[in-house]
Amino acid sequence: MPAWDTRTDRTPWRVYTRDAATGLLTHDGLIYRGEHCARREARKISRVLGRPAEAQPATAAS
Repeated sequence: MPAWDTRTDRTPWRVYTRDAATGLLTHDGLIYRGEHCARREARKISRVLGRPAEAQPATAAS
């Protein structure tokens, strides 16, 4: 079973993109369950929108 198995990794993650106008990181408003899922969505955003995206663990304050 791979280390990124989404059946066992249920930690909350967010995907952030850099706002071209302000230069600030903004998240897409969703919480992804598991690192693998969040990184996959970040790659998809980068590919489709052509904007850098990154996945980070969601904190309690988010």
